[in-house]
Amino acid sequence: MLAPRISDMIATVRQQEAAKAEATRLAQEHCASIFVEGESDRIILMRALGIFFPQAVGLVRFATKREGAGHTYVIDMLSAWRWQHKHHPERPKAVGIVDGDAAQARKDFNKQPDNVKSAKCFEYPAPGPLRAARAAHFKVHATLETLYPQDIWTEAGRRNELVCRSGLKICPDDLANRIILGEAQLQDALDPAWQYLVTHDFAPAHKISTAEFMCRQEDARCRVLLANFAPVLGDALAFLGFDVGADAAAQA
Repeated sequence: MLAPRISDMIATVRQQEAAKAEATRLAQEHCASIFVEGESDRIILMRALGIFFPQAVGLVRFATKREGAGHTYVIDMLSAWRWQHKHHPERPKAVGIVDGDAAQARKDFNKQPDNVKSAKCFEYPAPGPLRAARAAHFKVHATLETLYPQDIWTEAGRRNELVCRSGLKICPDDLANRIILGEAQLQDALDPAWQYLVTHDFAPAHKISTAEFMCRQEDARCRVLLANFAPVLGDALAFLGFDVGADAAAQA
């Protein structure tokens, strides 16, 4: 009974020690860091940085693991950054950006006053269509892909790069019960303006390729495709000490 728990504890300690070593290495390079949940996040946000905040290009790095990162990686790296920063307050700050399903982990980290002296966690904001879906009580959180324009989702659907979400998991509880009883159908409760966010998600195998495709577009097109990322990126850069007030306001 104890063996699995002990194994988990050992794995957690190893992850935290690895995070400390990596955070120390990055901080020693005197470059502000933004930690993200996956490679597709890094690709998109690097391109958005060049489009909306070119003055910060080369002065901030994006760090992640190509596989198996997630919000735990982000929080571990921020905690490690805070740990080393206590001894070297002259070093730059760090930021993490996580999906909406990690809201509690973000709040728990940020509510510690000492943490936000040198590291802070941000969350992807819900764009208009997702806010409407959540107002209808559908349980869909903000992720990198929910900030993509609808035409990107439509094209991904044509290429069979989407997967169906579990309707019963994302439905409001009362609707889920009525569907089980045969008294309602999911489709009848959906609005065409946001149903694509509720019924489907990007298949993991196609997330990086989609991000790369979007970022290969010319600057004018990328300014449209990546517009939803400007506000959270502007907030992150402001915390890191960059003067981005005018840029962030223009894109909000």
